[in-house]
Amino acid sequence: MQRMISFLEGYAGNSLHMLLVLSIIPATALSRRKCSSHVVLWYYLATIGGFILFNLLLKWQPWALVAITFFVVTSLLVAVALPLANKKLTMPAVAVVLLANSVPYLFMNQSRLLSGA
Repeated sequence: MQRMISFLEGYAGNSLHMLLVLSIIPATALSRRKCSSHVVLWYYLATIGGFILFNLLLKWQPWALVAITFFVVTSLLVAVALPLANKKLTMPAVAVVLLANSVPYLFMNQSRLLSGA
């Protein structure tokens, strides 16, 4: 029986991270407590514009791990937007879900074994 999910870093998707980023953008726009600075808005626009340019100019290369730059840049957006959620459990819940999601990739990765099997 073949696994449907790949745990190799060249083929594994970042669907949970992408879902987090895509949910943060409208959540920040619709938030009652707005950021006092327009820097966040410009950072959003620069991130989205950079993502579009990045995808238009570069050919997909599965061995190059080029998607990580997008997730590193958007981590600042997530860090700014999560405290705006007005709920005490939002940040710990996101942290627990992301850490729990990383466990199979840590222990079942065939190219870099974390456990000695």
